[in-house]
This record gives sequence, C-alpha cells and structure tokens, in this order.
Amino acid sequence: MTKKDLQSFDIRFPVAFGSGLATALLFVSARQQGALVALLLAFLSPLPIMIATLGFGDGTGLGAAVVGAITIAALVATAATAAISAKLLITAGLAGVIFAVFVTLPTWWLARLAGSGRKHVIVPFFRDGITRLLQMARHRPLPETQAEPARKLAYPFGDILISAATIASVVVVVVALVLIYQQPSYEAGLAKAVAAVEPLITEILGPRELPKSIDLALLSRLVVKAMPATASALAVLVLMANLWLAGRVVQLSHRLAHPWPNIAHELRVPRSAAVIFFACLGMAFLHGPAGLIASVAAAALGLLFVLQGLAVVHDLSRGMKLRTSLLSGLYLALGLLMPWPLVIFAVIGLVEAGFSLRDRKAAAASKNI
Repeated sequence: MTKKDLQSFDIRFPVAFGSGLATALLFVSARQQGALVALLLAFLSPLPIMIATLGFGDGTGLGAAVVGAITIAALVATAATAAISAKLLITAGLAGVIFAVFVTLPTWWLARLAGSGRKHVIVPFFRDGITRLLQMARHRPLPETQAEPARKLAYPFGDILISAATIASVVVVVVALVLIYQQPSYEAGLAKAVAAVEPLITEILGPRELPKSIDLALLSRLVVKAMPATASALAVLVLMANLWLAGRVVQLSHRLAHPWPNIAHELRVPRSAAVIFFACLGMAFLHGPAGLIASVAAAALGLLFVLQGLAVVHDLSRGMKLRTSLLSGLYLALGLLMPWPLVIFAVIGLVEAGFSLRDRKAAAASKNI
C-alpha cells in the first residue's frame, strides 16, 4: 500500500467493525468462562463502542453498534444445530435486534451524549426541533449557525448521569415485565421466581438455619422483588464506569474532543432528580408493576446520589494531610460493609443537592485569598 493510499484510507471503518465485533464477543464469551471472569467480561462489553464513539465520532460508534448486533445474529444462526430455515433466520434476527435495543444502541447513545459538548444533552434533537418549529410558525428568521469551535467544551456530567439512569431503568423494567408476564398473571410470575430462588438461598445458607422470626418464603419474595432494583443500580454503575474508562483511554490517545472534566467538582446531579427519587422511593412500596417500576427508578437515581456523595468527599477532602488514608479507608469500608456505606454516600449526595457543599467551600476559599 502506497503512502497516498494510507493517507486516503479511512480508519473509521475498521474501528467500527472491530469495536462492534469486540462488544459482541465480550458479551457472548461471558457465558463460556467462570463466574467472576464472566461477570468482568459482561461488564466490559460496552467499552469498545464507547471508545469508538468518543475517539472516532458518532458515525463510527453507530456503525460499531450495528456490527455488534449483526454479529450476535450471525452467532445465533451458526450456533443452531438445525438446518438453516426461515424460523432460524427470524430467531437470529430477533436476537440481533434485542441486543441492539438493550445493549449496543443505549451504549452508543450515552457515549454520543458524552462527546456532544452540548449544555443540555438529554434530548438535544427534540429540543432543537421544537425551537425551530416555533420560530418558523412565528415567521421569525432562524438564527445564523455559528462555526463550531475547534475544541468542544466539556460535557455536563450530571446530565450524562440522568441519561444513564433513564436507560438502565427502561431496560430493566422492560426485561422484568416481559419475564413476569410470560406467566398467566403478575402474581403467578412472581410466585414462580420465588420458587426458583428458595433453593438457591437454602444452598447458600448450607447447614446454617434462618432465625425463627424469618420465613424462607418471605425472604425469597423480598430477594425477588429487590432483584430488578439491584440490576438497575448495577447497570448505571457499569455504564458510568465504562464511560469513565473509555474517556481516559481516548484522552491518552489524544483524540478526546474536549478537556477531561474535573469529576470530583463537576459531577452534579440536577436537584429535580432528588424530588423524583423521593417520589419513586415512596411509590416503591406499592404492589404490582407500579411498585416494580418505582423501585427500579429509585435504585437508579439513588446510585446517582451515591456517586455524587463520593465526588463530594473527594472534593472536600482536597488539601487534607491524611486525604489518601481517609479515601482508602472509605473505599475499604465500601467493599467490606456493602451495602450500608452506600446509604451514607447517598445521604451526602442528597445534602449536596440541597445545600451545594462544594460551592460553599469554593466560595469560602476565594474569600480567604
């Protein structure tokens, strides 16, 4: 290949193909490994698409998302022992569509928002479209589009968090309701899940016995009801961890379109999310699908305030002599005493939403200068 050919070669196509293939293979290979390795592979499956989107543009990331879905469809078709038929092709196509809707497209969309550099990135197309329609209806000239600066501003991390919580909540709710309503009714689906969980709890307990005040059936029912909420919080954590890691990788390659944000100071969950969180928390005690949906949303939003609480601790502890020891101790407690430290960090995050502790510290420091 000549030097001219190398210069004209568009690297985005192989990046899209390789990233989509890597995402699909990471997701599929998780079933072929041990429990811990499988979990790690599944958690890292969004990473290639996010790197492609942040480093090579929205089109490359979207191409990677499509390639990932096509790869899953091809794997499902080739893994079947039966001869190729219309039914098999429909099944494989459906598997690809499901993978795209629940994994690759949400991953791409989140990374796209992170790299957009907009002030409000949750529904930019809808917002801009409505504005233009109103201006046209009033016969006002559209504002002249200004040339985009060569270097974008950093994206608002709080809006990205809200987007991640929305994506995780919708995906978990849809999956949970589909699984439950495969049975004749909501209660029947719940009872079947409880019956499947009871032996697992018994196996985990081993020779130990539950206290007489705790009923195994009631404990199993509580575990089943907590599973969707736990899944939504975990999904938010996985998405944000992959986004952070992708941003760091792209930054090291000098392809990041905007400066890397100071997350400890700039991670700010909108205050309105606190109101929605408490409303969902109160509705989580309802029976039926309403309680399920509310608990999933509450868990996803609750994790946002946990992350904000961690950011507050990191920011307020700057300048302290024993900061490293303090943070090491906090993360050690977080690992050993899970999930109780999450409640503490969530409270800190909620207090920050109401009283802006970091801004108060910055204002006090500026007065002392």
